[in-house]
Amino acid sequence: MSARVAALALVSSALVLPGCANRLTDNTPVCGEASSALVLAAQALPGTAYVPCINTLKTDWMYQDLQARRGLATFTLGSVALGTTFLRVSLQPDCDTSSARAVPSDEAGAPLFVDVHDDDQLRVVVIPDGDGVPLSVYASELVGGLDGTTLADRTMVARLDARDLPVASRADEAHESAAAVLLVTVRDSERRTVTVLLPDEDEERTAVPADDLLETLRDVSEPAAYTGAWYYPFAHGCVVYRFDAHGSGVATIETDVKAALGLYDAEVMRAQARDQGYDVR
Repeated sequence: MSARVAALALVSSALVLPGCANRLTDNTPVCGEASSALVLAAQALPGTAYVPCINTLKTDWMYQDLQARRGLATFTLGSVALGTTFLRVSLQPDCDTSSARAVPSDEAGAPLFVDVHDDDQLRVVVIPDGDGVPLSVYASELVGGLDGTTLADRTMVARLDARDLPVASRADEAHESAAAVLLVTVRDSERRTVTVLLPDEDEERTAVPADDLLETLRDVSEPAAYTGAWYYPFAHGCVVYRFDAHGSGVATIETDVKAALGLYDAEVMRAQARDQGYDVR
């Protein structure tokens, strides 16, 4: 077996490709280079117009080797700030974009459809339990102080719910919208405290000082999330980015991913590969 064939076999045992040269190449699918990983991806889906590739990675991003079999090639990215496998990139024969929406594409050779849930906000609802001017003023002050504040990796969006409805009804409605609920009473307005109500707890949490509220919310709130998929369909194939990202990097993930990844013209890559000794089709 030649060294080049051995390099391909190291990337994936699912495909065994012939070759005739003996210079090993990097198994990272770098854009603009006919690496063993890119050749393997193209061979997994003969006739594909493009193969997914990497332009550059952020400092804490980690690439995991490409895996391929007939009809499918995938690799994943991990990150300290987003998760150990926050993105899976797949080259496949086709994709279903019926539930996605078209957006301007960053790739000249393929349109882009997205179906994602972007949750980088922390919704907060302040619910006053009682009457009187001091309580009303205190509740409004809480809303004003929280709205627009950045908490770790999320921006808070706070609102007041002083409707003439039972507290439980208002709290349930807020929890259904994935909001954190802050309950304040007349006594809270006097003591400058707040009670955080969580949807999965049967009992109320102990009232905390208003000065400690941000730290309490930090402890009970889920990290920002970016989940779903991007689809790049083209002739004889489709590249799919599947996201399961959580953490501080979510705020810039769209820009970061577009800078990090790309689509490499498969015909150009095949020509380069043949010049380097690969037997590609």
